[in-house]
Amino acid sequence: MNLSNILSVAIGLILLYYVLSLIVSYITTAISRYTQMRAQDLEHVLREKLEDPATFEKFMHHPLIKNLKPMQVKLMGREIWEGKVSDIPASTFSTALLDTLAPETREEDKLEYVRNAIHGLPEGDIKDSLASMIDATVTDVRAARQRLEMWYDDVMKNVSWLYTQHARRIAIICALVVGVALDADSIAVANLLWTEPTIRTAVEAKAEEYVSTAPNPEEVDVANYVAQLEELQLPILWTTPFPTNARSWGIKIFGWAITWLAIAQGSSFWYDVLKRVRSVSSDSSSSS
Repeated sequence: MNLSNILSVAIGLILLYYVLSLIVSYITTAISRYTQMRAQDLEHVLREKLEDPATFEKFMHHPLIKNLKPMQVKLMGREIWEGKVSDIPASTFSTALLDTLAPETREEDKLEYVRNAIHGLPEGDIKDSLASMIDATVTDVRAARQRLEMWYDDVMKNVSWLYTQHARRIAIICALVVGVALDADSIAVANLLWTEPTIRTAVEAKAEEYVSTAPNPEEVDVANYVAQLEELQLPILWTTPFPTNARSWGIKIFGWAITWLAIAQGSSFWYDVLKRVRSVSSDSSSSS
């Protein structure tokens, strides 16, 4: 077997996976924004951490928190979309929570009122956590805010973890849909690249272009990327003959499965792989 040809086929497949994973990332991000997924995860974690429904509702309706909401979208005077808070700075959180526990209280009296409010909370983790944070060693409101901000930073780690898990699930589903919708059959692509040196050369040139100027995942032009793959004459977009028997269907489904598992790894993963394999290919060409 020719090592150069094997590397060329690998580059072609990696380029396909990279472009498709960029499309998947774009779709995943769009779904996350449309569903306000991060805002929902933040609200879920805060509701769970604050425990007391009354405290949570007062906190979320605090002016500092409400000011963080995106602008509402209205049509003919009627609200059709209301943005939710997706991120709260630690300083805003601590101030809003102290105001929630001790509203309309002078700064010099706030600490005492906050401790009384904590004592009046329903029994639970939040009461124990706040009582532990704002204990007798805390002598002023500034120190109380600092401890709340440290606690909130830990809370935000839970939000980030939850958001990552939800986004990952969406990406896996999108990877399957994109792979099948575009008929991205890894086996068919590999066979064509192995037998067509002209297409291998064109794919390598396109890979070099992608390596030198990495696209921004936030600014992906899906139609343009699909058109570029089509220009390379790769067997996608249902350009190959339709399967006519169980064996050919099995091979195609297996090819889809490979593509699905591959592009679910994410665009950053395949960009790094593309750079490394491209570098190995260049070194191999230079030495030969």
